Amino acid sequence: MDYEKILRRCNELMWSTSLDEIDNFLPELMWAYDMLDLDNTREIDWYELCRDNEYIRMSNEKADTKKTDKLIDAETRKIAKEKYPLMNEHKCIARHLNMYINQLESRKIKLMSDRKQWDLSFN
Repeated sequence: MDYEKILRRCNELMWSTSLDEIDNFLPELMWAYDMLDLDNTREIDWYELCRDNEYIRMSNEKADTKKTDKLIDAETRKIAKEKYPLMNEHKCIARHLNMYINQLESRKIKLMSDRKQWDLSFN
């Protein structure tokens, strides 16, 4: 999924005065957020499992290598990070998508309110 394109579209819609454009895009945005959030949850689980497995392996070799627990912890974090390099980026994108969902829903409410006030002023 092209998250950069979705984020760009969200930013454009923040300036839109079309309720229909916002209304039509919100389901796509929510779906993208849900999919990314689900993928990120899986990445975090795999990252943690990788760290745990590496920690156990290195702890078993601890006597031979003379590594401290602190060094083992740092190395396992590095190994897991190399296997799952996009985890933090995906977390950040998910936060932004969630922020845009909230902002676009607020924008939609404001536009609806403005339209209603405009209609009332001419009646």
